[in-house]
Amino acid sequence: MLWFQEANQNQGKYFKQGNWQENFAYLIKILERGMAEGCFRQLDPFLTTLHIIGVCNLYFNAYENIKHTRPDLQLLSPEMIEATRAFYDPYLGMIIVFLSNKCMFGFPSEAGEGLAGASIKDLAEVEVTPSGEGLHWKTLDVDLSISALMNGIFGTKKWMAELARKGGSSTSFAKSEASRLNGTKGDRPGKEIVLATDEA
Repeated sequence: MLWFQEANQNQGKYFKQGNWQENFAYLIKILERGMAEGCFRQLDPFLTTLHIIGVCNLYFNAYENIKHTRPDLQLLSPEMIEATRAFYDPYLGMIIVFLSNKCMFGFPSEAGEGLAGASIKDLAEVEVTPSGEGLHWKTLDVDLSISALMNGIFGTKKWMAELARKGGSSTSFAKSEASRLNGTKGDRPGKEIVLATDEA
């Protein structure tokens, strides 16, 4: 949604600062890997990524109009977008989440507060909460909201400000990836993640 709004308001002026190219590349990598492993039929990964993003963009940005076509469905209700399953993909470095509406989304583990630098083993412990509205990592003592993640909110206001300051540095990301693949992880105290939308 932010990508769409930035394109409309600024004609893509802040594309690189928003780091959306990495998110685009992640989805292309998923498609390419699926084709290589025989899970997906052969397709143009770039055009397919455009289609997927287009559907997601329409779903959320045009909701106020779409809702009138099926008033019996609450498209943004917890029942429609609650998570049913989640897992960590070490190849992509992403947390992949499946939703009850048959859609899926993913985000880089390095973006999630409390997840950056964690080991593959710890990241793989991701669980969907009983309500289906959150993700939980027992060892890391991390909880993140599904609805917040889908809106690009990966932690507290302080954490989001830090992400913005770093600007998704490819250098820092590469170092974190190398650290994780080597099985290293810094000790971190247990903590409760308060999402930016919940803070005063």
